[in-house]
Amino acid sequence: MEGHLVSRKITLQEVQAHWPSREKDVYKGNFGHVLLIGGNERMGGAIQLAANACILSGAGLTTVATAGSNLPAIHSVRPEAMVVAWEAIEDWRELMANKDTLAIGPGLGGEPSRFIAIMKALQPLIQEKVVLLDADALTLYSQFEDELAFLSEAKGLIFTPHVGEWRRLCQEKIAPTDKEKVLDYAQNKHLTLVLKGAPSQVFLGRQGLIYENTRGNPGMAIGGMGDTLTGILAGLVGQYQSVDSAVLSGVFLHSYAADLIYQKDYVVIPSRLAASLPEVMKNLEGKNV
Repeated sequence: MEGHLVSRKITLQEVQAHWPSREKDVYKGNFGHVLLIGGNERMGGAIQLAANACILSGAGLTTVATAGSNLPAIHSVRPEAMVVAWEAIEDWRELMANKDTLAIGPGLGGEPSRFIAIMKALQPLIQEKVVLLDADALTLYSQFEDELAFLSEAKGLIFTPHVGEWRRLCQEKIAPTDKEKVLDYAQNKHLTLVLKGAPSQVFLGRQGLIYENTRGNPGMAIGGMGDTLTGILAGLVGQYQSVDSAVLSGVFLHSYAADLIYQKDYVVIPSRLAASLPEVMKNLEGKNV
């Protein structure tokens, strides 16, 4: 294994070289339809932050499935999103059918029944979907890992754990610093693993590659930063030919935008980071950085 281990840096130059330009005749259908699932009655802010970042990172269409109590807040702050109360969903599979990317987890809560219903609905559609699991969805995945083996058949599978979530995923058997074993995990699951930290590491399980982010700052140590990353990654997937390229660019974009804010601000507020994305992305496209 050691002889095949390849570690690279995510750099500004590499991200710019692969940054997608928009042709003059494009429309919203060219940039994917994302379904974000999360935000229970206590943690509605998490899914709102993810939706905010998803829209502002350029997703063609964004639908949010969340607790009904969150609908007024999301509608008032981000009217571009389509929002459905999950209490009213009778057929999850029907809701998923026309979505390209599913991002599940921010503020979802640890109650397994809804998560299992979502997974059962997803299984027949799995080969058509890019699936991102974050936050509570990762904890629930660790409890039902055998039943969820079908996720490895997804068009793209992305996990975005912080160190605590990673320990639960691997049952504390793999240290986050053991890059070879972490990559083995990603390869066995056929997934793209974003191990969030300082710096974040990206393990491309389907390519056998490891990337290390070159951006980030202490001002990012604040609640909601991971939810914002989830939204960015989900939003970018529909704008790239390759899921891995979208993830690498998204991880960089998230921290690069944060670095620009940190030049002036002591703390990087996640909603402010998201608000800066269209301008930062335009500069990346135009190489005006």
